[in-house]
Amino acid sequence: EGKKVGGLDLPLYGATAPMMSPDGTRIAVPARGVGRPSTDKLNLWVVDVERGAATKLTESGVVQALPAWSEDGVRIAVLRDVDTTDADSRLDAIRADGSGESETIFEADITFQAELSRDWSWVAFMTGSFGDAKGVAIARRRLDDPATHSIVFDGPSQDLLPKIHPDGDWIAYASGPLGSFDTYIQRFPEG
Repeated sequence: EGKKVGGLDLPLYGATAPMMSPDGTRIAVPARGVGRPSTDKLNLWVVDVERGAATKLTESGVVQALPAWSEDGVRIAVLRDVDTTDADSRLDAIRADGSGESETIFEADITFQAELSRDWSWVAFMTGSFGDAKGVAIARRRLDDPATHSIVFDGPSQDLLPKIHPDGDWIAYASGPLGSFDTYIQRFPEG
């Protein structure tokens, strides 16, 4: 009916792209910090829905993109910049409770967004540059098999924002010239 039935007053400034945990008790959200204005880097936070308490999981910054929960809700994958290799970005898995070290699960020339399948076996990601004549394409890869890395959607315009269906058999993405996108769905991972 379009009526507001509740809300969560996040104590975070610059919060974007919240993702609910599989059990619905926590939200992973990139944000700049507590209070406003904040000049801090964008970092990953987890908010306890019942208590409203926010816990900061990263210190070195994240790329503004959707975090992805593991099926069991124990880990969160988040996109980070890379300064030390040929890759532009990497997906790191971080324990949702803040314990332990992060683990790099994938590195590539990732432009803004990477999407993991629900079981974390496949990754689909934007690659390329908006300023390049070739534009942005969508690539895919099995996380455990570098040989499966390939460009799967590279139309005459920009191909953006891949989203893998929860059953893993379909992928949706936007395609078209900047400012005028259509939505496409195709079989996944074969395209």
